[in-house]
Amino acid sequence: MKKVIISVIILIVLALLAVLGIRLVNEGSPRSHETTREGTEIISEALSWYRGGEKISGKIFKPCDENGVFDTSFGARPLVVFFHDPMKTASAGKLIARLVPMGVIGYSVDCPAKAEDMSFLISKMGKQEYVDKDRIFIIADSSSSDKAVNALLKVGRKTAGAILLEPRLQGKAAVTVDRHGAELLVVTEEQSADAFGLITDYMEERGAFK
Repeated sequence: MKKVIISVIILIVLALLAVLGIRLVNEGSPRSHETTREGTEIISEALSWYRGGEKISGKIFKPCDENGVFDTSFGARPLVVFFHDPMKTASAGKLIARLVPMGVIGYSVDCPAKAEDMSFLISKMGKQEYVDKDRIFIIADSSSSDKAVNALLKVGRKTAGAILLEPRLQGKAAVTVDRHGAELLVVTEEQSADAFGLITDYMEERGAFK
């Protein structure tokens, strides 16, 4: 009888771990299917991660056919991770939706409070089978830029490029950008009208659309 009880307990624990494992990886809803301004079909869905018991929620954007199916025949694709001000979620999604038809996967997420959480997300996304880990690009806007620069120091060569949109930099991040400005694309407020062209040119130079 004792062995039976132990076996039942083990099965319960394994079931809980399985549920937790699913929870740790992602959430597949809500999901939306739309047509971009370029006439290309895309899908977007929730994709969240747990770190230290805290949930970091984001949204992934993929190209798809008219039936909403993501075509995996093209293999791993470049990834754009957009860390944005929570007040600019819609704007971030619109920018990523314009990039997806060019052959990339997009991930939009409210900027986490810590640079460590940002580097965690970059590493996690880079391990997805549909992502080319050698072509990961980071975009950060306004106040998110400061943490993004510090996160890049932690992940090092794991990213192919970084784009800062109207950044608000201070302290260590400002010094880093001054020293390594040639490796980054900084789009100022005065350049905002030309931001999309500047972003795609920068990404193309760094092998995003090969």
